[in-house]
Amino acid sequence: EIVDDHSYLGGGTLPDEALPSKLVRVAKDGGFDVDRFAMKLRTGIPSIFARVNQDAMLFDCRTLLGDDDTLLPQRISAVLRELQ
Repeated sequence: EIVDDHSYLGGGTLPDEALPSKLVRVAKDGGFDVDRFAMKLRTGIPSIFARVNQDAMLFDCRTLLGDDDTLLPQRISAVLRELQ
């Protein structure tokens, strides 16, 4: 599902500066181990980082580059199949 949220610019001089962003929220009925899901995405190739929030993964579309919009769903699907 696509949700409205905010991205944060990071540390340094603007640690609390937020920008509106669209996020892809991935959750599974009955739940799943989001920490394991996140670990598999982060340690895979390519490495994918997302936020964990209330038993769901949030992927910030503002950070996508080039072919990421096709690569991201493929990688998410592959990792979810591994976790079944």
